[in-house]
Amino acid sequence: MSLRKRVYRAALAGVALFASGAIMNALASNEYASVRGKLKVCTLDGNSNAPTFIGVTKKVAGFDFPILTTVTRIEGDTVMPSSSEVMSLRAAATASK
Repeated sequence: MSLRKRVYRAALAGVALFASGAIMNALASNEYASVRGKLKVCTLDGNSNAPTFIGVTKKVAGFDFPILTTVTRIEGDTVMPSSSEVMSLRAAATASK
């Protein structure tokens, strides 16, 4: 089963009312195990703290395709905007309409 399906199944197990607020609160109240580590969902914008990986792709013996080498892991928590930043950006976007 895909990570997305596992996340929604775990989150919605206790949700009786399918309203967006209830679903988002259910998603944000759990941590989810993934190949990238434990993930959390932010209630405010629905983003998760999934890490990002950057590096150099090279042809390596044993692989028929280039693979990512010299990998740097950037933790999601270090680059996610704070709640106040999200709200400020939303207000600025609304004001510019």
